[in-house]
Amino acid sequence: MTTVKWYIRQLHSKLGTSNRKALITAAREIGFDENADIARIPNNLPHSLSGFIGRAVEIEQLEILLTEGGRQIVTVLAPGGMGKTQLALAIAHQVLSEFPDGVFFVDLTPLQSSDNIASLIADVTGYQSHQDTRSLQQQLVDYLSDKSMLLILDNFEHLLDGAALVTNLTEHCPTLTLLVTSRERLRLSRETVFALHGMTYGKGNDHKESDIKNDAFVLLEATARRVRPDFELNEINYPSAESICQLTDGMPLAIILAMNWLELLSLAEIVTELQTSTEFLTSNLSDLPDRHSSMRAVFEPTWNRLTPEEQTVFARMSVFRGGCTREAAQKVTEASLHTLQTLVQKALIIRSSEGR
Repeated sequence: MTTVKWYIRQLHSKLGTSNRKALITAAREIGFDENADIARIPNNLPHSLSGFIGRAVEIEQLEILLTEGGRQIVTVLAPGGMGKTQLALAIAHQVLSEFPDGVFFVDLTPLQSSDNIASLIADVTGYQSHQDTRSLQQQLVDYLSDKSMLLILDNFEHLLDGAALVTNLTEHCPTLTLLVTSRERLRLSRETVFALHGMTYGKGNDHKESDIKNDAFVLLEATARRVRPDFELNEINYPSAESICQLTDGMPLAIILAMNWLELLSLAEIVTELQTSTEFLTSNLSDLPDRHSSMRAVFEPTWNRLTPEEQTVFARMSVFRGGCTREAAQKVTEASLHTLQTLVQKALIIRSSEGR
C-alpha cells in the first residue's frame, strides 16, 4: 500500500495535479489508455446498468470515500427501494481502475446464515479452499491479505451477526476495501456510513426547466415513457409530477411503481391514489424481485426486525409531517435517546442538517 501511494505521489508531481480526477484527466491527455488496463481487471460486474439514472453527486462522494480517504468499510445506508444496489454497481464501474486485483459483487440476499458469507465470498472471488487445519474464514483472510480489491457486500441487514468477519478481513487485509449496502448499519468502529436519501426534485410551485432536470423527474419521465412512449413533462402535468415526487419523497422504487399505473391512470389520478395510501404502490412486473413488488413487501422485513418498543415509537412518529425536532419526537413518542438512535441506525429516521 505504501509503494502504491508513493507512485501516486510521483504521478501527481510529474503531471502537476493534486487530486484523482485531475490526475486521470491529465493522463488521458497524454495518451494513457485507461480502458485497456480496466479490461484486464478481474470482476463480475454487469457490462451495463440499463435504466440507471442520476445520482451523479452521490457517485462522486462515494468515489472519494472509497479511493481517497483510506477508509476500508463504507456502508451505504438506506431503506429498501432507495436504489442502494444500483448505486453500488454504478460506483463499482467508476472505481474499477483503482483495484487491480478485482472488484466483486457479492449478493447476500439468498443467505440465511452469516456462517455462509465467507464461503460465498470465496466462490465469487474464485478462491479454492484447501483441506488443512485452517478454517475457511482464515484461508480467505490469508488469500485476501495482499490483494488490492473491492468487495461489494450487498444487502447485509439480515446478517448483522456476520459483521465480525468484516472486522477480521479489514484488520488483516490492509489493501482490501468493502462497500456494504444495508438497511441497518453494521455498528463497527471502522465503518463509514453513507446515508442515501431520496432523489432530488423541485420544491417550487412553478414549472422550471431546472426542476425537470433533477434526478426524480428524469426517472419519472423515463419510467413513464416505458408505459406510454409519447409521454413528456410539460406545463400542464408538471404540478402532478412534482406531487408524485414529493409524496414518494424521491424514492426510486416508489416512483417506478407509481409510474407503472400510467397505462390506466393519469398523473393527477395517481396523485389522488398516493394521497390516500401507499398501499396503491404495487406492481405485477415479472422482472421485479418479490421483495420489490410493493411498498408493503419492501417495508415488512424492516418492520419485522424492529423490537416491540421500536415498532411503537416508529408508529407514533407517523403523526409528524415534514419533520420535527428531536425534543418533539421524544415528547410525542416517549422514546429514549437510545431508541431514537437505533431508528436512525436502521434508516427509519433521518437527521437533517438543520437538526430535524
